[in-house]
Amino acid sequence: MEIEFDVSKFYDITVYMFLRHVSVRQVFKFMSHLPKIWSFILNSPRNTFIIDTIDKLMIFASLFSFDISCKLLKVLTESTNFEVTKNKKQKIYIIYLTLVAFPMINQAENTWILVFLIEMHNWLKHYFENNSIENLPPQDQFLLIQYYIKSIVTLNIRNYSTVQNIILNFLKRLSTNASLSNIN
Repeated sequence: MEIEFDVSKFYDITVYMFLRHVSVRQVFKFMSHLPKIWSFILNSPRNTFIIDTIDKLMIFASLFSFDISCKLLKVLTESTNFEVTKNKKQKIYIIYLTLVAFPMINQAENTWILVFLIEMHNWLKHYFENNSIENLPPQDQFLLIQYYIKSIVTLNIRNYSTVQNIILNFLKRLSTNASLSNIN
């Protein structure tokens, strides 16, 4: 017997619960498993759900920003490694796309999105300040730095001088190492 799962209804429930919890600032317990569930749904070969609106993009960017922030916090507090898996890359790409589309977002009505994006930016900054990215594959270093720079520019963040040397060192390594200059 096969059970039918209505992804659109699950999305509607996700949005309702998410916005309800965000409005009272109780997102942590509620959101802990949603990013993993949605990542599974989006990567499923039978997936028919499409992120085709700004509203959907904002919800997923918030969920995934929260998830990546929690993973970075865990790395910083437990001294574990941060691995950029296929699912994490997908989440970062969705968040990055949200930053690209950010001028189209009504920021006065959706102030909550800023909270999640700035939080992820800040946790990534802490990660850069406390961990070397040189142990990551070059393409993962590039992805994280690309995201970080985009968040600085899009969110108009001023205090990034501590990470500036990390970015410059990466760019130097990129320009002087032949194997790094052809990132796929």
